[in-house]
Amino acid sequence: MGKGLELKLSDYERKSLINFIVLYVGSSVLLLSVIAYLIYQSEAKNALEMMQMKMEHFADMQGEEIIKLDMQHVEHYTLPKERPYEVALYDKHGELIEGDALRDINFKKRLYQQGEDWYHISQAAKGHLGVEHIVVRKQGYSLEALQQQVLLYWGLAVVFISGMAYWLGRIFLRPVREKIDTIDAFIKDSTHELSTPITALMLSVDQLVKHAPSKALTRIKLSSRQIADIYHDLTFLLQLDQSQKS
Repeated sequence: MGKGLELKLSDYERKSLINFIVLYVGSSVLLLSVIAYLIYQSEAKNALEMMQMKMEHFADMQGEEIIKLDMQHVEHYTLPKERPYEVALYDKHGELIEGDALRDINFKKRLYQQGEDWYHISQAAKGHLGVEHIVVRKQGYSLEALQQQVLLYWGLAVVFISGMAYWLGRIFLRPVREKIDTIDAFIKDSTHELSTPITALMLSVDQLVKHAPSKALTRIKLSSRQIADIYHDLTFLLQLDQSQKS
């Protein structure tokens, strides 16, 4: 793993690695975004349903207490001082009997949202002690904490996938780099070994052409020059590759 990360890359290998990382991370981020959105929608729905169930349960408990007190011939019910919601008790005419003075209540709906507040309207008291409606309000319900949590996990996943893509790319390129190094070493050794024979061949052909010119020797001279040009091209490519890796 350490050797893979310390691998020296040429320009074209570096571009290949960058293209791989962009493609891998881009597709993974797209998939993660879809998954994160679906998770957020599911968790938001579950959180809302849980809040609504708690509000309904609280209203039902108040209704049970009102019915119990009415059966005990108690004339008035007082809401508990410590309560998790704002609560108000209304008669059948919509007049406040007990609790917080909540305004603009829509008694026709059982559950509705107004701004950032949620309202639950219950008839659990069934008219006992004159209470027709139990109104429970949850103030400032927000999913900001859930959004931040989903974004945090999404960001950590993106960082992890990016690092994994970089590591995998280097690992995949390592055998390619080793093969290229082997070829470079072969070319380097070959060009080094060919340097002296090619120079000697060129000098010998030049001498023969000067003293005994002929078509055959001219063709040999042209061929030897082509070999020399190929040798120089190989040498140039080897030097270029070495400079890109440094």
